[in-house]
Amino acid sequence: MVAPAVENRPMTEEADHLKINSIDHLHLWVGNAKQAMYWWWKGFGFKPVAYSGLETGNRRFASYVLESGKIRLVVSAAYKPTDEMSAHHMLHGDGVKVIALGVDDVEDAYKATTSRGAVSAWAPREEADEHGVLRTSAIRAYGETLHVFVDRSGYHGPFAPTYQPLNLPAESAGLKPRSITSSATSSLAR
Repeated sequence: MVAPAVENRPMTEEADHLKINSIDHLHLWVGNAKQAMYWWWKGFGFKPVAYSGLETGNRRFASYVLESGKIRLVVSAAYKPTDEMSAHHMLHGDGVKVIALGVDDVEDAYKATTSRGAVSAWAPREEADEHGVLRTSAIRAYGETLHVFVDRSGYHGPFAPTYQPLNLPAESAGLKPRSITSSATSSLAR
């Protein structure tokens, strides 16, 4: 029996081998994490909610987590010019390195994708601190981009180990969910 074409196949739980719950976050590798955080905060209204850096024991890079509704961005910049993050930035500039996907079981997601030909970036692993255990695994996507599978069910910290909460005020940029679509729709109606 031949499998139905992808566009005709219903996305039921039985048919979906990956079972992605959400886009957990986008991780941008940038040249200056603090400047990027400020841009997303003041320019687009994202609220900085967590930080990792020298003060938290992270000697490799500075990183800020920002949220707006259900959208979570992470912006990170390496301290050393010889770091992989710096080399990537030299080649590509600021951009998305990781598309993190929320799943119930990182091992199942890893096996489901690598058994179908995906190239492993790292096997399932755990990071732990006083807030619990964060489980991840990752596969290579296109170019140098990674898809990271994330299970936060056992982790209750601000974002991940070495991150501490930030308490900065939210800054509205004046954007509303309908503002972009309303403009596009009204211009099409003309």
